[in-house]
Amino acid sequence: MKASEVLQQYAQGERDFRGVNLRGLSFRNQDLSGANFSGADIRSTNFQGARLQGTQFVKAKAGLQKSRMILLLISALLLVALSGFCYTLNAYFIVLIFDTSSSGSMVAGWVSLVVWVTFLIVLWHQGILAAITTVAVLVAIAVALVAVVAVGGVMAGAPTSAAAIAFDIAFTRGGTFAVAMVFVGVGMGAGAIAGAGAGAGGMALAVASTIAGIMAEIVALCCAVTVAASLSGSLAGSLSVAGALTVSITVAIAAGVNFYIARRAMKGDEKHTLIRKIAVTFAAIGGTSFQGADLTEANFTGAVLKSTDFRSANLTRTIWKKAKWLDRARPGKSILAQWKVRELLVSGKGYRQDFSKADLRGANLTHADLSYTNLTQADLSKAKLQSANLEGANLTEVNAIDTNLTQAKLTAACIEAWNTDSKTQLDQIQCDYIYLLNHQQERRPSSGIFAPGEFTQLFQEVFNTVDLIFKDGVNWRAFVSAFKQVQVENEETELAVQSIENKGDGVIVVKVNVPAHSDKGKIHSSFIQNYELKLQALEREYKTLLQIKDSQIESYKRESVNLMEVTKLLASRPINNNAIANSESASRHIQGGTGNYSETNVKEQKNYIENQYNQAEQEILTKAADDIQQLLNQLSQTHPINTSTEKMKVAIEAIHEVENNFSLSERILSALRVGGIQALRQMLEHPAATFVLSAIDDWYKVKNQK
Repeated sequence: MKASEVLQQYAQGERDFRGVNLRGLSFRNQDLSGANFSGADIRSTNFQGARLQGTQFVKAKAGLQKSRMILLLISALLLVALSGFCYTLNAYFIVLIFDTSSSGSMVAGWVSLVVWVTFLIVLWHQGILAAITTVAVLVAIAVALVAVVAVGGVMAGAPTSAAAIAFDIAFTRGGTFAVAMVFVGVGMGAGAIAGAGAGAGGMALAVASTIAGIMAEIVALCCAVTVAASLSGSLAGSLSVAGALTVSITVAIAAGVNFYIARRAMKGDEKHTLIRKIAVTFAAIGGTSFQGADLTEANFTGAVLKSTDFRSANLTRTIWKKAKWLDRARPGKSILAQWKVRELLVSGKGYRQDFSKADLRGANLTHADLSYTNLTQADLSKAKLQSANLEGANLTEVNAIDTNLTQAKLTAACIEAWNTDSKTQLDQIQCDYIYLLNHQQERRPSSGIFAPGEFTQLFQEVFNTVDLIFKDGVNWRAFVSAFKQVQVENEETELAVQSIENKGDGVIVVKVNVPAHSDKGKIHSSFIQNYELKLQALEREYKTLLQIKDSQIESYKRESVNLMEVTKLLASRPINNNAIANSESASRHIQGGTGNYSETNVKEQKNYIENQYNQAEQEILTKAADDIQQLLNQLSQTHPINTSTEKMKVAIEAIHEVENNFSLSERILSALRVGGIQALRQMLEHPAATFVLSAIDDWYKVKNQK
């Protein structure tokens, strides 16, 4: 199928291109989002800069076409042959040890041997780059020393021939040896290049490349010996069995080093990262290219991805599960460049592994097993861990901004100082309990387990909030009054208290949920202004109460003994028939006999009337208290009351119910006029009673002001 046909069908709404042959086609900068290329042959296909969001490449085959693969292998064999010649050239310098006719040659041979052994030791422990650097330094030092000796000999009147030999060792042989050692690295990467391009047959090709290199070294050795014999006949004569054995050992070591480096480089050995990068880069030339493409949530499950270029591609939440030869792809600076992370993305297995400080931005770890994994300070922003197993995982200081943790298992995980935001998805989290501090400290809940959905309610960050900060504690009477006033001023805006946080040192932060489109600055300013006014009003009220306390007590005493005032008060209230009958009976009793009022009769009448007044008060207070208690019990069935925030919400809801029920509000107002808020407080038993009565008291004062 041609590229134009694919694009035409896609434009017409076709999305199913499973199993099609797209070898060598170009879709550069095209939009193929949502297309299904599962099982397609996309070797050497160019998707550079394409938009491929959600595109399916399940079990697709990427990499090099056969013709390009053959060119790659030929290039690798040529590089091995070049390396073989360089190895043989180095062997030639080592064989100079046996040139007994020239002390200068013997010195050069021994220096070459020392440098060669040092090269192999550093290579084994630190890698090719460190080895070449070390050799370069040693050769430079050796050349400098020999040069100094030669110059010193000339100045001391040494024979000109000796000086010439020294200069020959210092510059001609030393320089040639240094160049040869640099080119040794070429052969070390040749086997790796073959492996990077050939996939499963990479190791066999590396062995074949090594054998070819040995053959090239033998040919090069013959050439080197011939040249050496023409330059120095004594060398040919001294190249005895020992010399031949030395060359053979050198060639064998060279072959072994080539094989070893190729194998370790493609296994991801960090010491040989340079060789691996060069090999992968070389092998990706002409392969499938996704350079700069948008592969957000694309699916490469089971795809073959050797010799594929992913440089600068957007790999956010891309699926790599069971992808093959992803380590042979060119990752650029993406998360695929990390060997351990790449293995996790492919296998989905991270049980008890250490990924502390790992870059997992945009990683797709759906259903991954990360139980008891150390993810301390890892970057999981924009990652997808839907249904992942994070039981017992250490998530201390994890960056979980815009991370999808839907249905993830978090039982026994530590979330100390983790960083989340409103885009962090914590829906349907499966969690019995978590720890807020490392080493299983500060368990939440302190006992028992979370109810379904409770974890999300506690830890889901809500972005659309107004933060009210109180530096010297909170006067909750003033808060409720101010909050209610702000609700009235913004009646079309839904406001609700999200949380109350005690930051220590008297600092309290109350988070209020507001709609996304609301003017947060206006709401915040309005609340602060109303809160300050209410504080000032309460302060004046407290001062006034203190000033009139004594005179008010005396006034109450006078009113209690004033019979006429009590009678007028009772006359203004409804009296039942029993009370009237009792009153008439009492009157007849008082007027009986002489028909005169005695002091004793007057006291009895006053006590009787006072008792009737107390009983009426009690009935009003009891009825109001029963109404409030019933209201609290009803609200408790639909509103939790475990925290101060929840109790405050119940208080606000209670005021709302009172205001919308005329008969209830009148009964409560009557009770407050008779006995005040303290009388009701003594008659209620409920965890939220204090909050509700404070709100009712403020509501009552507002009513009186009107």
